Formats: sequence, C-alpha cells, structure tokens
Amino acid sequence: MTFADLRAYGQALYKDSLADREAFDKVIAEMKGVYEPAYILKKQAELEKTRLEALRERADSLKAKADELIAEKRAGLEKMLSTPPTNEQTNLLNAISLRGAEVEEAEYRSIADQLAPNYQALKALQAIAQKNGKRLPLPARYDYQVLTENLDWTEKYLADRIRGLRYFTTSRKADFYDRLFFGEGWNDNVYSGHAIELFDL
Repeated sequence: MTFADLRAYGQALYKDSLADREAFDKVIAEMKGVYEPAYILKKQAELEKTRLEALRERADSLKAKADELIAEKRAGLEKMLSTPPTNEQTNLLNAISLRGAEVEEAEYRSIADQLAPNYQALKALQAIAQKNGKRLPLPARYDYQVLTENLDWTEKYLADRIRGLRYFTTSRKADFYDRLFFGEGWNDNVYSGHAIELFDL
C-alpha cells in the first residue's frame, strides 16, 4: 500500500460516514410529526450509538492500515541506513576521491543520480565533494534525516485525521485538514508534499 492508496481508502471510509449521517438525519426527520418526542429521542439515541460504533470501526481500520504503512516505511529507512555501497559504487567513489578538486559540482550531481538510492554511497559522495570545496545537497527523497522528519510529520498528520474520522459529526463541523484529506476532488498538497511525493515514488 502507498500513501496515496491510504488516502483513497480513508476517503471511501469518510464517504460511508457521510452516507450514514445523511441516513440518520433522514430517519429522524421522517419520524418528526409522526411519533412522540420521547420515542424519537430513544430512537435517535439508538441510531446515534450504531453510527458511532461504525465510525469507531472505520477509524480503527484506517489506523491499522496507517500503522502498518508507517512501520513498513520506517523499516525501509533503517534498511537504507544499513545498506553499504556496492563494489562498483565503491570503485566509483574511490576514483572521484582521487580526482580531487577537479571534479565539478555538475559532475557530482550526475554521479549522485547514478548512486541513488544508496544512502551510504550518496553520503560518501557528499563528504568527498565537501572535502574538495564543492556543495552537493542530497535530494529530499534520498536524505535520511529529511525522510525521517517527514515520516514523523505524516504519522502525526494521519493520527489527527483518524481522530477526526472517529469523532465525525457533520462535514460542516469537520476540521479543515480533515476535509482536505478526506474530500474527493481535493488535492491535499500538505499530505502529498510530506508523504506521497517522498515515499510513493
């Protein structure tokens, strides 16, 4: 599962929650003027209990999928740290190191593309560049620190969205970011920039 898949799954759950709320409101509206207020209140409490149970189940389901995806991405980050450069990459790094200051920044960037996604090889190349007075910023999708910070942010963002789903009342009362994340046809640039664009490639 990708972060885009997770959002689509959350949107489907949210859509079901909207449908439940509309059905709930319709039943209560149809009962008014037909039944005694005491019976309507009793029925409303029963329907609300059922609706809240469904919300909890949906939120728990989304949380389980989110937790699994976050754990998978964390494991990938740890593997990224522990994967040494291949022999071919080590030979290339040694050759670049021997050339010293004559290597230009554009050449470093080109070599970085060839070494990606091996984090240790990229960091070694970055160290060689710095040693020779050149600048080589790592692309965010290959930078362990940036990826870790974005994964932490995504985990908190998803926890907030799951909480919003768990306590959903009406779409008008939904948090702005809940509407952004769950809304169909909306582009959640905040979530995309921290999760989809970095981890789903």
